[in-house]
Amino acid sequence: MSLLADAPELWFREANRYCYSCFKRLAKLQQCSKCKIAVYCDSQCQKENWRFHKRSCSDSAECASRPSDSGNKLIETLQETRLMPSPRLVAHLLAIRSQIFADEQPSEIDEWGFELHTLTRVYLNSEAEANTYYRLLWAVPGMPELLLNDPVVPDSMRRAKEDDDSDYDCDHKAPYNWSFLLFNLLCRTVTLDSVQGMSNMACSIGGGQSGFRVSPMFDVALDRVLWLYANCFEFCGDALNAGPGVVLQLSKQEHRMPQLLEAGALKAIAGDILQHGASRETAKEALKSIASQPAALRAMSVGRSTEALSYILSEVDCIDKTEDEGVLKQFGKVVASLVDTKLQEHNERLANNPDTAMDVRAFLRYMTKHNGEGADFPKLVQSWLNASFSVQKEYIKECVLPSEKEEWEFLWKDGK
Repeated sequence: MSLLADAPELWFREANRYCYSCFKRLAKLQQCSKCKIAVYCDSQCQKENWRFHKRSCSDSAECASRPSDSGNKLIETLQETRLMPSPRLVAHLLAIRSQIFADEQPSEIDEWGFELHTLTRVYLNSEAEANTYYRLLWAVPGMPELLLNDPVVPDSMRRAKEDDDSDYDCDHKAPYNWSFLLFNLLCRTVTLDSVQGMSNMACSIGGGQSGFRVSPMFDVALDRVLWLYANCFEFCGDALNAGPGVVLQLSKQEHRMPQLLEAGALKAIAGDILQHGASRETAKEALKSIASQPAALRAMSVGRSTEALSYILSEVDCIDKTEDEGVLKQFGKVVASLVDTKLQEHNERLANNPDTAMDVRAFLRYMTKHNGEGADFPKLVQSWLNASFSVQKEYIKECVLPSEKEEWEFLWKDGK
């Protein structure tokens, strides 16, 4: 059976594929004549990538055939090879993936999860060795398709995390560790192992540098990291704990801020802090860095601004004021930047947004509980109400419960 037996066919459609050398997406890519999986823009790209691809290129039968081994045997093989690039690496990963997400899961599935988690911490002696490793990894037949298309959290396992503390709607942690494996391979493709927020993933590299790897797959890997972090953080628990490290490094580069914010990473960072994620301290540093750039926050699109504002204001009650006063101040700065500008610049558009009433309600609740702390709240109140007091007042009338009207009386007074 081929790779397509374990991966959706759309992963290998030309519209979803990238050149293995320059990682441009083109309408027509030429196939490697040997493995028949790797694709390239032209012969020049293929020639330039051959020094990496030749390590794992083999005939199509070897690269694409699905192993018939049991899950235990597949895990044993992955342990022995330590995720080193080889012709059948992707076939083995997809085979174990199909068993992890099968309707009937074997009793050993928890053990497989622990092994996948361990495999993520690839032992590399230096950043130079790491750079070479990731170039070789992305040249493995099928690896770019896996890393850039796997949803990490299958649609069937997505659900609202309300009263359930588990990371997935299942009885085992192997799906969690599958997400952990893929997401960290993407993050470490982008970010140096030794940077703040990522050093916990490196077994032997130390230092505390800051920066990114220079590689042709940087942009596509970074886009995927940001998309997964922003869209899956609520479903994966700590499986995406490398996300704040990547965001922190991006936030230090002013020209990267629009990409970071428009991907929805601000909401994800807030989520890591408010949900007390494993990388909460790194997320707090990232929030501080983002909050220090109000111009970038004010340049966010209306959709992303509203999304982040609504989430922060509705969840911020989770913060312990006595323990995390500094975090409250950073959230206050972010809220100030968003409220001060968005409601004034896009009042009409926001007024017609069905979520506006919910945003107003969340904002009022936040103001009531944290009035005078963390930011210049009187100014915030005035900014909110002055944006279009007549319009906002109607929404406030609709969304305020009679029992809450009295405790929010100070807002009405400030608005007069």
